[in-house]
Amino acid sequence: MKSAVAITLILSGVFIVALPPLSDAWLGHLYAGMLASGANSVNIDVGMPDLYRIGCFMLGAAMIFVGLAALLTGSRQTYATQSTAALFH
Repeated sequence: MKSAVAITLILSGVFIVALPPLSDAWLGHLYAGMLASGANSVNIDVGMPDLYRIGCFMLGAAMIFVGLAALLTGSRQTYATQSTAALFH
């Protein structure tokens, strides 16, 4: 695996893991803005389901793990050697 692909996997995994907390922060900011504008009460029930949160964490963690494993094991050299050898046989 090329290092650029591994880094992309890691960064995408971090973004996916951070998505639920970021959406919670945005929703809290939205509540505060509505209450500051003079509303007496705010009732918005659009939170993320727990299954979605667990799925985001598991998918993101798996992507980070695969990216780190590829970078740390040096699989880039093995992949390049194998693909070059396959071209000439």
